[in-house]
Amino acid sequence: MTEERLDRIEGQLKRLEGDVHTIEGRLETLESNLQNIEKKLGDVINQIRELSLSIDTYQKADQQVVNLAFGLIVAATATIVIPAVFGK
Repeated sequence: MTEERLDRIEGQLKRLEGDVHTIEGRLETLESNLQNIEKKLGDVINQIRELSLSIDTYQKADQQVVNLAFGLIVAATATIVIPAVFGK
């Protein structure tokens, strides 16, 4: 091999080495970003669980209010109808 060819190969190797270092830096940044995303996703999942629990509690309470309202309507109706039927 000629000296010129060796110099050219050496230059290409140095550029490749620089490219590898650049890629390594970008990979470290991506790993850090991925860890941040995983943490935020975990936080979002926990918030969704809490919200789901709150919604479930609200739905149960809402159903109890509806049942109570119907119970009161039935009781009020019975209070009016029974004396009217039996003439008291």
